[in-house]
Amino acid sequence: MVEQIISLLLLAGFCLPDIRKKQLSTRGLICALLVALVFRFAEGKLWTGLAGGAEGGVLMLVSRLSGGRFGMGDAVLLAATGLVLGIRRNTELFLTALLLSAVCAAGLLVFRRGGRHYEMPFVPFLTAAQALLLLGGVS
Repeated sequence: MVEQIISLLLLAGFCLPDIRKKQLSTRGLICALLVALVFRFAEGKLWTGLAGGAEGGVLMLVSRLSGGRFGMGDAVLLAATGLVLGIRRNTELFLTALLLSAVCAAGLLVFRRGGRHYEMPFVPFLTAAQALLLLGGVS
């Protein structure tokens, strides 16, 4: 539960900048990674955290290969949450956020508020997903 709260706080700190600028601060992302590493090291479960962080590494590769369709900042932030949550909970977080963003994108298309190339910030969906998982008691 502590891991989920720390993850929620990390995500919430990036939510408004992502909505406003659709860009995440490099310094902030480095700080998030450092906080996640320190937390995981203090817990004595560094390998579990590194496996979760590797998931973010895979998404960084996806970002690079897709020409930025999936944001590099989002991938780095998911590496930080992966360090905190571990691979299983981080995968739950990512898939829940994808589901929420798909529902929102469908709504935008139905109500003609966004087109095919409309770019949505992803951190708000990650934050909402983490809050839902925390409140829902998914372990």
